[in-house]
Amino acid sequence: MWFAGLAVGLPELFIAVVSIFVGVPTVLIAWVDIINERVTANNWRIPTALHAFTASVLMYLASLFSSRIIPSELLHDSTAGVRSVQYVMACFIICGFIFLIISMVLVRRNSGPGTRVLKIGSKVLVVIALLGFIGIIGCLPQAPWNQN
Repeated sequence: MWFAGLAVGLPELFIAVVSIFVGVPTVLIAWVDIINERVTANNWRIPTALHAFTASVLMYLASLFSSRIIPSELLHDSTAGVRSVQYVMACFIICGFIFLIISMVLVRRNSGPGTRVLKIGSKVLVVIALLGFIGIIGCLPQAPWNQN
């Protein structure tokens, strides 16, 4: 198939980079909305979903920087045809996805400043993550369509 030669790291990189480009502005807009509400209405109400969404975006950031932190002797260590860097990135991405699902559950119960932005941002990040997970599954060396 056309994607048989692609590494599993390419979809992981897609998830991390696109989630950061979408997630960071979403988090900043939500926090500015909350601070604006604090200034105008003297109401300091932070939706619980914002904490989980912020943690999700931070996990995606950590997944991107994890490849720079891993010692060079472990970079090319592979198990089942996948490098250890990709395992570490996958762990951070899965944790980020879990936090994203938690924020989607919490944002449905919350109302107030920043929740509208969080609803939109979390839906976009779920679509990005699902596309990336489909890419990861498609690029696995053990996939039946990648067997010669």
